[in-house]
Amino acid sequence: MKKSFFIFITIISVVYPKSEMIALCLSAEGHILRNGSVRNGAVRKGDSIFDGDKLIVSERGYLVLSMVYDKAKVNIYEKSVIKLFNDNLDRSMQSRIELFGGKVIVQMEKNNQKAILINSPSTSSIAVDAHFLAEYREDIIFDNITYTMFNLIDGKMELKNIVSDKYFIIKQGETIISTRDGKFFPLDSFRNQSLIANTLENFSN
Repeated sequence: MKKSFFIFITIISVVYPKSEMIALCLSAEGHILRNGSVRNGAVRKGDSIFDGDKLIVSERGYLVLSMVYDKAKVNIYEKSVIKLFNDNLDRSMQSRIELFGGKVIVQMEKNNQKAILINSPSTSSIAVDAHFLAEYREDIIFDNITYTMFNLIDGKMELKNIVSDKYFIIKQGETIISTRDGKFFPLDSFRNQSLIANTLENFSN
């Protein structure tokens, strides 16, 4: 199975020499669009995802990707918009996810020591050996507050608010919100939506 997978990657590289396959679609539900330099249109199970592809997941849509170089599994949920890149830094490959809206859950392979970058309009973050959730939201109810929410289930993760240049090392089991006006603050759990709403309401007052 592994041998045939890498043969497939080699074939793709020959057919598209100027583009790089960085992920494989393991599952796709609902309406999912891709905008990229190699392919455009609907994304289906088994499709290759290339460096620089923009993926748009519609309402009730769902997408699961396997990243080629860092062996991470990425779940992308409904009403999400992301862009995927593979950065070549110091001769090592490093995946980067640009999150423009919605929610992703990333589970990295243990003891792989590869890093994944995930950026949103408010935050730049780096994760190693991690299992985490990242969600970017714009709450028009609370004075148009926009924020990125991170929940670290396992591993290591460091956040940087790109407005204030403040850093935060998130602990396992911790949920942190990073706002577009440069602040960090913790929440008890990303599953408690009423807590998030109350916290944002207090924050906006």
